[in-house]
This record gives sequence, structure tokens and C-alpha cells, in this order.
Amino acid sequence: MKQYLYDVITGRQSGMRSEILRRGLYPLNVLYDVAIRVIDWRYRHSTPKTLPCRVISVGNIVAGGTGKTVVVAAIARQYLQKGCRVAIVTRGYGGRYTGEYHVISDGKNVLTPASIAGDEAVMLTHQLPDIPIVIGKDRTKAGMEAIRRWHSEVLILDDAFQYRTLARDLDIVTINASQPWGTGRLLPCGTLRERKKALARSDLIILTHTDQVENTEPLRREIHIYAAGIPVVESVHVPCSLIRHDTGKPFPIDLVADKRVLAVCAIGNPSSFCTTLRALGANEIRLIAYPDHHYYSVREINAIQRIARSEGYEIIVTTDKDAVKLPTDLDWYRLKVELGIRAGESYWREITEEVPRAQPERSG
Repeated sequence: MKQYLYDVITGRQSGMRSEILRRGLYPLNVLYDVAIRVIDWRYRHSTPKTLPCRVISVGNIVAGGTGKTVVVAAIARQYLQKGCRVAIVTRGYGGRYTGEYHVISDGKNVLTPASIAGDEAVMLTHQLPDIPIVIGKDRTKAGMEAIRRWHSEVLILDDAFQYRTLARDLDIVTINASQPWGTGRLLPCGTLRERKKALARSDLIILTHTDQVENTEPLRREIHIYAAGIPVVESVHVPCSLIRHDTGKPFPIDLVADKRVLAVCAIGNPSSFCTTLRALGANEIRLIAYPDHHYYSVREINAIQRIARSEGYEIIVTTDKDAVKLPTDLDWYRLKVELGIRAGESYWREITEEVPRAQPERSG
């Protein structure tokens, strides 16, 4: 049912039944719009809580597929290279943890599996093994725990643009240049979390996947209508290597060149994944896509492998985000990507120019 609803609101399902369901969601869409207006008014007339460190939020206004987690990882690496004590606080979407917050990595060991912490949170622990990560519905308490345990000087809030209870020093919004407004409709009829005018609350906008559009200027002009004066950075997801899932062995990205590739993913914008593989020279790509954050069953994995064998696909490729939810004995490959800046590099550097003064480590 989840897959079907996702396909309905994204327009992948057509027909009378889907159209009736879409129209049936419209009253909920109106209620959602009213709710976010009320919430916006309440936050504009309240004082957010503060934390005794630098706080950076990375979020979006579209549910999934904007590439914000890659941005979070890139910012964290930059602060780490400058010698700052960094921690990441994330919602842990899709996880089954209990309590107000949960430590999933202490910067040395991964303490919690994806089934409990959520796929994006565990993916970050693999990409950033030296950085503590805490998940929690209450980002303020989760942040205070990071400060108490590791004396964090910088907290990066993953997916927190709508979490306005906590003050931040920098509010970053990521927008996928190839699909900037999702379906163009608000939840639950579409994938927009807020209206475009919410961009005016941001301090910096990062366009991702800009290599997948011919020209970013029309999008820049549209952003300017809602967020005049807000700096814009253009970025790409740079493929670095293919990692064999069962062995962890890295392979060059040209491994997919001239091959028939079965692409498997459960991400917000699966078409971007295919575009990347196509750019790497794949001869033919078949996409098997599930809803964002989907957890694979044994039956689904077996079905995917049968398709690969019966239809002659030479390689199965998935994403970092999906890999943390898969059994470790699969001979699949995961595509490792990092952020590359194409335009607005001075604005990107400014994110980490303000380096907090290091405080002495405290015991306890």
C-alpha cells in the first residue's frame, strides 16, 4: 500500500482508481496547508531554544531526493579538517528507537543498526566514522547530549529546516536542480513540505545535481522571487568509486561502462541515480525503485537477483543509503558519491570560516 500511495502522489500510477484517490486526498491537503500556516505563525511569535555551540541546519522543502545528506557529510568533513569537535544530530526517520534521543555512533563505533536508527543515520556513520551521531525527535535534547558527551563545538542538524524550536546560526536548504519542487503539490497530495516562500527563512541555498540540467538560470530566477538576496551554491554528486557490498573492496567507477546494469534503490529521486549511472557509460539500465526509506525483504532481494540472472544483467548497483539495509553477503555494488561545488564556492567556504574557539576537554 505504501508503494502504491507513493506512486499515486508522484504520478507514476494512472487510471480511474488513482485519480479518485488523488482527489480524495485533496481535503487533507487543505488541512495540511492550514496547519503549516498556523505553525509558521506560532514560530514567528516565539523564541527558539539555543545551544552553547555553533548550530548549522541542513534541510529542504521537498520530502526526499534533494541530496541533503551528502551536503551534511561534506560540511562535517570540512569542520573536522579544521580541528573542530563536530557532531551530527538527525531525526532518524524510519527508525524504531525509543526515548527522546539515541546515540548511534560515538565517533569510534557504530552502536545501532539501520532497523533501529534509520537508513540515512547509519549511512552517515559509515561515511563519517570519526564523528559522533545522535538521533532524536527532540533535537535540542539530542544536541545537549552531544555537547555533554563529546564537548561538541559544532552541531550539524540533518533535515531540520522545519524544526524551528531550536535556534541555528546557519540555515541551509538543499534543492535538487533536476526536480526542484518535487510534484509541485503540498503533502499529502504531493511531496512539498512547505510552500516555496518558506525559502525566505534560509541563509544559504544549495542546488544539487546541477549537472543533470542544461541551465540553472531559470531555477535561480524562480528562487529569487521567493528568496531575494539569499546566496545560492551550485553542486554535483561526484561518483568516487563502486564498493563491492560483500567484501567492501573498492572498484573504479568505469566498472559499469558498457554493461547492462540493474539499478536498485529506495531514495527520493531514483531518476537521478539512473542519470548518474548513464553518465558513467552504462550500456543499458533497468531501474527497480521502492519508496524512500524502504526496507528490503528477503523475498524482494531474491526477486531482484532472479531478474538479474534471467534477463542477463551483468551488475547490480545500489546506493550508500540502501546498502546499510542489505545483507552483507550480496555480490552487489554500491555507488559512493561525494559533493562537488560548481558555482558559489566563496559562499560554500563561508560555512566553515567561523571556527569556534576550541575549549579544553572536560572529564565526565
